[in-house]
Amino acid sequence: LSRAVWARALEAMAGWPDALSAARVALNITAADVAAPEMAAELIAMAAAAGIACSRLTVEVTEAALIERIDMAAASLGTLRAAGMCAALDDFGTGYSGLSWLKQLPVDYIKIDSGFSRDAAGAARDQAVLRGVIDIAHALDLSVLAEGVETIEQRDRLKAMGCRWYQGYLRAPALATRDFVDFAAAN
Repeated sequence: LSRAVWARALEAMAGWPDALSAARVALNITAADVAAPEMAAELIAMAAAAGIACSRLTVEVTEAALIERIDMAAASLGTLRAAGMCAALDDFGTGYSGLSWLKQLPVDYIKIDSGFSRDAAGAARDQAVLRGVIDIAHALDLSVLAEGVETIEQRDRLKAMGCRWYQGYLRAPALATRDFVDFAAAN
């Protein structure tokens, strides 16, 4: 299923107008995907076959499942990064990885789960945890992207904490391919 989704995303990118030739796309990869020895080579080959530069791709490893072969996952991410892709930990703070994945996996950024993003405008304790996660990421020279940002207050508080990037309904809802092309070309 993962490979079918990646193929569809790469196909869509290949059909985008020249104005979006530098647009990056993030592809989700599962714990099983990232630990599979052949995954990195397959994804690199799929991108090449679609005519998409690896530098336009980010792979996002979700925390939803335990990675049984962390050594293989680290090697796979290292191969993808060497090919020009970025790597991220998705839904950070909600699953199995915790801080250990930050130590063991070569990633460029973390995506803070939307539940934590909502906490940006919450209680002092919630904000302290969120600020701590952002500070740890920065200490490791990682960028931080907050998911699920819905209000200007959330965005501004996250920015004040050092979170430079965000995604969510504040910027745009989920969009069909054609609508995304129009949205991206206008922005």
